[in-house]
Amino acid sequence: MRLLYLGASIANNLANPLANNIRFCDHQELQNLKLGHDEYARFLDLIKTNTKVKQLALVSTCNRFELFIYAEEIENLAQELPEQMASLIKTPELLSSLFDDDARLHFYRTFCGLNSGLIGEGEVCLQIETSFRQCFTMGYLGLEGIALLESAKQLKQALEESQHLETSSYCKVAIDSVIEKLPKLPDSVVVLGSGSTAMQSCLALIDAGISASQITLVHRTSSSSYQVCGFNENNDLSKMQFIRSKDGYHVTKVKELVMSSDMAIFAIDSRLPVFNIPKNLKTVLVDFNSHPSVTFEIGIDLMNYFSCQRLDKFIREYSSRILANPDKFKQIQAVEERLAQLRSSDLVHF
Repeated sequence: MRLLYLGASIANNLANPLANNIRFCDHQELQNLKLGHDEYARFLDLIKTNTKVKQLALVSTCNRFELFIYAEEIENLAQELPEQMASLIKTPELLSSLFDDDARLHFYRTFCGLNSGLIGEGEVCLQIETSFRQCFTMGYLGLEGIALLESAKQLKQALEESQHLETSSYCKVAIDSVIEKLPKLPDSVVVLGSGSTAMQSCLALIDAGISASQITLVHRTSSSSYQVCGFNENNDLSKMQFIRSKDGYHVTKVKELVMSSDMAIFAIDSRLPVFNIPKNLKTVLVDFNSHPSVTFEIGIDLMNYFSCQRLDKFIREYSSRILANPDKFKQIQAVEERLAQLRSSDLVHF
């Protein structure tokens, strides 16, 4: 079967060798492509109504909206599917397409953190793996998609072992940038979410000097879910407090918890705000959600609100400083060149 990529992403600070074929967009445009959790399966079901589609996976994060589709014939699909999507996403015309080798190379490049606001971002591979395995579990993706994922993991490991690739943490850079602006470390932090962004945020907090016992994780999933179990299996995170809010993040008990903490981190993916923030709130709000997770009373001082766009500015400033280092820039270029040389015969075994 052949591989089709349909997607859009936010451009990074380094030239993408596929840039002429990929649609880059800003945060506002990306918001029009985002899906809520309740729409995820409905969207994939809609795509599967096209009988040409055999397998598919959706990667939807704060920096990208990308579909990877397996089919026997893909050129016409690239024209047909955006029209089908119009009922669920606002601007399907933002999507661009890549075929076969170019689609695979883009997947590898993204998995290795080269198509990210922070060059070498480590979280993106976790987000992609979670998305692919979720689609596999739900029956949308087959063995071809898992083979693509595994080959990307092999490539990333090979690049790291050869010291051609150093990974950075998007969440760590963002949270460190926020903490630098505070007069002191927060005594209590609430993290909303249970995915890779939530986990990396918690690790970044601990690395910054905040004790795990000072962090409360609020999640919607079952306490036995693999996401929450992943936190408990990590020695650095197992001492956190865990609170399940199965009815969502908009409920009163979650709002009260946020209001009483020194810092709240929104590591969620929601198209609608979860609650309104009063004027007198002193809590520092860190929002990784590309859609604002909260609304504000009129007249509120937004200095303590670090939106996704504001965090992205910190990331790009940090990335620019990294790329100003000639040795680092040459290292990234070497990875780009190696990826650009990969063709079909190399894509699984290298």
